[in-house]
Amino acid sequence: MAAPTAATAAAAAISFSKATPSSGPCCTCNTASTCSRPTARAAAKTCAPAPRARISSFRFPSARWPDAETGEIKLEITQAGERRILTPGGRGGLGNDHFKSATNQAPQYAQPGEPAVEEQVILELKLLADVGLVGFPNAGKSTLLSVVSAAKPKIADYAFTTLVPNLGVVAYRDYQSFVMADIPGIIEGAAEGRGLGTRFLRHIERNSMLLFMISCDAPDIGAEYRILLGELEQFNPDLLDKQRLLAITKADMLDEELETDLRASLAQADLPPTVFISSLTNKNIQRLKDMIWTALHEE
Repeated sequence: MAAPTAATAAAAAISFSKATPSSGPCCTCNTASTCSRPTARAAAKTCAPAPRARISSFRFPSARWPDAETGEIKLEITQAGERRILTPGGRGGLGNDHFKSATNQAPQYAQPGEPAVEEQVILELKLLADVGLVGFPNAGKSTLLSVVSAAKPKIADYAFTTLVPNLGVVAYRDYQSFVMADIPGIIEGAAEGRGLGTRFLRHIERNSMLLFMISCDAPDIGAEYRILLGELEQFNPDLLDKQRLLAITKADMLDEELETDLRASLAQADLPPTVFISSLTNKNIQRLKDMIWTALHEE
């Protein structure tokens, strides 16, 4: 969970956030921002006028602000150009200089401003992408992203190599493209906090579709797919409403006979449209792009 951040809107200050389209990773997952303005009450005791209303603006691809104590969602940014007020400010006071006149050159009174408003909120940033990669550790998600885009995620032969989400822009036919998001691997029991838990799953809540990736040497591909699906359902049942594709990775390890037998066994399982791929040899990578593009543009 993101660290709490103090959002303070004192007299004559308004805080709001504005969304912009995502063009790449905006930040790490745990990001805090502070908005504060001095109260106008102090200024009211001097000859100087109270501060005029000021606006603090923050730009995020997609974000929401839960209350730090109750967890209630105060507001959520979902559209490009959307503009919302997070914490409204009070009305500014008037210093004694405001009441000066020809007959009263040194007024001894002033109008105090309204008390400041202060609250603790949590800033949760979400990446915007067309397709999100979902799979167990070492399923080949980061390798695929590095092959189909210019992204350079960390790749190694041990579990949980990916510790932060990565974005890549995938080039397609006729100079078109789509955005792919790679999140850290999920394991059984992630919803209860095992492994890296589900702290990164919020980044695929804004994805148009999900690409499940399971290695061809998995003991039971159908069972692993159902485990992943179950973890997503526990995190947010709405994720099951998204379009899904299944990529069987590391297919370069299979000869023609083994691949035929595996296809036959998968035909009996309740799986989404499936493709065998190899990021090492580029096997069926273009076909995978075609399937993703078609799914993204289905009406």
